[in-house]
Amino acid sequence: MSLINPIQQPYPATRTGLDTVIESIQTQLATLPWITAPLLRAWNLPETRDGKLYRNPRIYSGDKEHFNSMFNDEQTATSFCIGVGSATPSEETEGFQSPILWNKRLDLIIHGDLKKIDDTKDYIFTEELIEQVLNVLSKTRGITISAIWSDDIQDIFQQFDLSEIERDFLYYPHFGIRLELDVSYRAGGIIC
Repeated sequence: MSLINPIQQPYPATRTGLDTVIESIQTQLATLPWITAPLLRAWNLPETRDGKLYRNPRIYSGDKEHFNSMFNDEQTATSFCIGVGSATPSEETEGFQSPILWNKRLDLIIHGDLKKIDDTKDYIFTEELIEQVLNVLSKTRGITISAIWSDDIQDIFQQFDLSEIERDFLYYPHFGIRLELDVSYRAGGIIC
C-alpha cells in the first residue's frame, strides 16, 4: 500500500532528514489494513477565522495550501506525524562543527472509527490496535517509544483546537492514539 492523501502531497521523490523517518513510519503503518490514510508530516499551523485563532494539524497540499488532517469521516483511520521541539545533536556527534546524527521528538497520531475497523466488536478495542501499531513500529530502526496516550482525547490532541470538532468524533466509536517517539536520524536522511 502506498501513502495515501486526499490530495497528493507534493513531496520530492527523495526525502531527507526527519521526512525520511516519517516516510518509513508511515510506510510500515500502511501495512495495517485499517489505516486507510497514512499521511506524512503535519504542521501545527494557526489559522484565524472570524477573529479567533484555531490550531489544527495541517498537511501541505501544494501551492501554499494546507488541509486539516483531523477527523476525516471518509477514512477508516488516519495517521500523521508531527515534530515537537527542536532537533538536537546526538551525543555521538556532540562537539562536531556540523553534527551528522540528530535526535528529535516526533508524535504519531492515529484516529479513526472502531466500527469501520471491525463492526463485530461492540467494545472499545483501542489496546488491540496499539499492540498492532507497536508490532509494526518495532520493524522501523531509530525509534524509541517513550509514551502512549489513548484514554483522553484532550491528551491525544493536546496542542490542537477541538472546539470545531463535532461532538460525535470525540466519543465511541471514534478513537485516538498518540505515541511519543524519540527518533534518531542522519542529516542526509538515513535512519540510525
